[in-house]
Amino acid sequence: METKVGRRMTRTAQILLLLFLPAFSAPLAQQAGEGSARIARLVELCKLWGAVKYFHPYLAYRSDIDWDKALLDTIPKVESAKTPDDYGAAVDGMLQALGDPVSHVVRKVGSGPPASGAKDRSPDPSFRFTADQILLVNMTHYGDLTDFRGDMQRGRALTAEIPKARAVVFDLRSPVPESEDESGAVTGAFDFGGIAGTLTASVIVAPGERRRMHVGFVPQRGITPDGYKSGFYQTECKRILPVAGAKAVPVIFLVNQNSELPPVALALQSAGKGVIIAEGRADDASVVTTQRIPMGEGVEAEIRLGELLYDDGTGGFQPDFTVPASELAGDQNPSFQRALALANNFAVPATARKPIPGSAVTLPEKSYPNMRYPAVEYRILAAFRIWTVINYFFPYKDLMGEDWDGVLTDFIPRLEKAGTALEYNLAVTEMVTHINDGHGSVVSPVMRDYFGTASPSYFRTNDRRASCDYCACRPASCQGSGSRARRCSSEGGWRRCSGADRAPGEVYVGVHTAVADASCGEFPVSRCRKHRGRRDRSRSERSSEGDQADQKENICGGNRADRRSREVAAGQHRLCGP
Repeated sequence: METKVGRRMTRTAQILLLLFLPAFSAPLAQQAGEGSARIARLVELCKLWGAVKYFHPYLAYRSDIDWDKALLDTIPKVESAKTPDDYGAAVDGMLQALGDPVSHVVRKVGSGPPASGAKDRSPDPSFRFTADQILLVNMTHYGDLTDFRGDMQRGRALTAEIPKARAVVFDLRSPVPESEDESGAVTGAFDFGGIAGTLTASVIVAPGERRRMHVGFVPQRGITPDGYKSGFYQTECKRILPVAGAKAVPVIFLVNQNSELPPVALALQSAGKGVIIAEGRADDASVVTTQRIPMGEGVEAEIRLGELLYDDGTGGFQPDFTVPASELAGDQNPSFQRALALANNFAVPATARKPIPGSAVTLPEKSYPNMRYPAVEYRILAAFRIWTVINYFFPYKDLMGEDWDGVLTDFIPRLEKAGTALEYNLAVTEMVTHINDGHGSVVSPVMRDYFGTASPSYFRTNDRRASCDYCACRPASCQGSGSRARRCSSEGGWRRCSGADRAPGEVYVGVHTAVADASCGEFPVSRCRKHRGRRDRSRSERSSEGDQADQKENICGGNRADRRSREVAAGQHRLCGP
């Protein structure tokens, strides 16, 4: 009965898909023999675009960033790129739409020739006093700092000299980007070497970091009973305690775009006890969480996952002074001379940080309601949206029996070749069937016109991975009464089951993003008994595993939010990174 069906309805999040407009559209050229490489580039572009969409902090509150447009502008450039460098430049252009220097394509940089006199130099941290008792500390060779035992010994020697100084200048300008092995070495030298606690006579606080978090997928249409939501989670601000005998001393940090910035530098700057001088461009990439995403062909993108948040509600990173980069080295370098002058006449400038919104707002998808037959870039955008939401939020991805990357690879050209609005809608619909879940559905005016005034459910009949003989419908929508499972009629390569449809205008895809129970979703859906049985068996077999995992930490901290097994991970647990 209807009330019984209503009680047993499961949670279905509807992904608002773009669709339909320009009267003109030039199909993207496809070169024979280059098709697979071109599609592979688009697949990697999709993964990057989706990771940024759901995990870059700016896109949680910056409504001025049109991330769809950034992709739409980039697709033709990726299509026409003739070399890996052209491909990388196109990807980098998309990331530039964020206005975030931390998110960029990583250029291949060699180690370069050894510095003059490198064989005779002392390992870092090395230090010396000027004639007027300014302590100059060199920490530019990050590889030296990976020697933990030696670093501790040199750190103790340095901490014994800091109280004798009138001011301290730390030169952190690395000539090359730090390697994976060197990452965190500078921070470790300040923390484990005991340097940080000797630079302040009182407690100072470094900023915390906040990152995006998703608890299920926030629907673009309708409501979700369990209140799926997105937001931020924040790591606590780091307190730096003074060591016995520490005294307040002016501290200057000299950095460049390759520098790792230790938390104590930000804490001293925030407290008005330290100054940061940037030689050329400098950002907060070394103090926030980032992720490298391989794009193929030697191209790699780095994206921001976190942003700094101070206890006064401001965020970001801003050096106190910026000096143009110079080829002059040593004591003649302009940045070094600026640091030395400041150490002799120390004054902290007024550096204003920008306030940032305290909470995230789920920004609605653009629906493009006037597009009945969208241009090819928009059809690719549709595939990207579907793939991304399923990739991050679909709880049964491990049960689909599908290579989801392969589905994207197959359907990009299918959507490109769709010559009419109907062909486009059918391609979208068929792509959704590959999730092999009866709670997937597609609703659009084009499909309504094709199948009639009721919205059908669709599934493939010639593929054993989706060999469903029955579809579940709302009783009021099926001919006759009293039967929830009714054999569907065939039409061409599709089967359909009638059901109510009141979705105006745009195309919507309904996707199950939480735990299922044996019932229809909000829209009429197909049911595959074989698949449903496998899911039920998996749930039963894993129930004890789910109870044991209830006590374990998830990737964001805290206990599991639901006991019903790992298949609800995307629907009930915190999702904090790509």
